[in-house]
Amino acid sequence: MLADQIETLLVQIHIELQFVEAYLRNNQACYVMQGVICIECGKAHPVSVRKCYSYNNNDLLTKYCTGDSRIGDYFAVLRKS
Repeated sequence: MLADQIETLLVQIHIELQFVEAYLRNNQACYVMQGVICIECGKAHPVSVRKCYSYNNNDLLTKYCTGDSRIGDYFAVLRKS
């Protein structure tokens, strides 16, 4: 039946999502990325920028790629697709 096929497909999708999340979570490597982040708004800026003009904030932090950020980015991409 169609309902059984849909249920099987949903289970497969769920398993795949869990696999990718576990893979990203287990990879705890951290990398420095190009750019800086405004701690007020979360916006990424080029490394040459010294101030977030949206929030008049001079406290910009180095941007890092971490396991948690990769998981967040992964699910953000899924939401958009």
